[in-house]
Amino acid sequence: MRSKIEANVREFLKLFSAKNIDFDRIETLLNPEAEYRPHPEFGAFFTAKGIRSELERQLTLYDECDFQIINLTSNDHQIMMERRDYQTQNDKRVEAKVAAIFEFDEQARIINWREYWDLTAIQRQLGITIEQMRLYMAH
Repeated sequence: MRSKIEANVREFLKLFSAKNIDFDRIETLLNPEAEYRPHPEFGAFFTAKGIRSELERQLTLYDECDFQIINLTSNDHQIMMERRDYQTQNDKRVEAKVAAIFEFDEQARIINWREYWDLTAIQRQLGITIEQMRLYMAH
């Protein structure tokens, strides 16, 4: 099971860097009742369809998106990882240092996804106020 969930999460993240993102495939890697919390300060998103909708919205904010996995550890139902995420927004390349936790169901689909990153560091790189950052993340 461990190798299956690791392969699924790597595929999941790789899908975001494609020119034409396959949101159908992203949705199939999520449990229909999945939960996604992109940051502790912001609300959660529920169901695969709801998460897909939010990801489609978020990805309209970026010109490019890429994930670099630094460390990854797993058991049969969870993955914890340290990543560097890179997004280009308004010709500015932004780096986010991210800690993420993925939990999986018995079919190796993501049932829970939580991320932790430094909100202020992203805000500074974009040259925006905290209020503007909150609007980016509003749902």
